[in-house]
Amino acid sequence: MIRSESQDEALVVYGAGDHGLVVAEAAVAAGLRLAGFIDDGAVAKPWSLPAPFLGPLAGAKAAGHAGLIVAIGDNATRARALAAAATAWTLVSVV
Repeated sequence: MIRSESQDEALVVYGAGDHGLVVAEAAVAAGLRLAGFIDDGAVAKPWSLPAPFLGPLAGAKAAGHAGLIVAIGDNATRARALAAAATAWTLVSVV
């Protein structure tokens, strides 16, 4: 498990929907810090997220973050997101 002391080393959640919110809650409960959420689709209520909405994956910067949690419920979409993110991000999971 990664533990982050500063916001610069906080995790980014890829998926700003309901599944992403649940994963973010689990991350916070595990003692992790959130830098924000990224999502390639439309986010209905970005103001309701517990951390800033950072935009799509293509515009997000991996540098300065402890890693990325892919929090997309649909298996096929999650597999594509993992493949797209793996080249630039350190992928982490929350259990």
